[in-house]
Amino acid sequence: ANVFIKIYGSLGDSGDRQLESSGNNFERDQTDSFGIECVDLGEIQKIIIYHDNTGIGAGWFLDKVVIETGKGERFYFPCGKWLADDEGDKLISREIEAVKEDVTTYSPLITCK
Repeated sequence: ANVFIKIYGSLGDSGDRQLESSGNNFERDQTDSFGIECVDLGEIQKIIIYHDNTGIGAGWFLDKVVIETGKGERFYFPCGKWLADDEGDKLISREIEAVKEDVTTYSPLITCK
């Protein structure tokens, strides 16, 4: 699937940007990094991330998105949900509000004490 993100800030938005790089992106137990150049968006407020549902097994589980600005600020977008038409709530698009602290998006299935 082709994956896109739109970043919203206090000064505007990035427009839809495709997330692509060399290698196999959006695979299980993997962290992917992408560079996006755009005008200063101000204080980052939210993102919309989605895919076009093309290809076999297009859906994937999104833990979170982390955006680091050119000024070194970090914004976290916790999701903890599938972007898939055959898993969970069957949505392939997510609108996620920014938070300033990293958080856990899901609980492990098994806990040991």
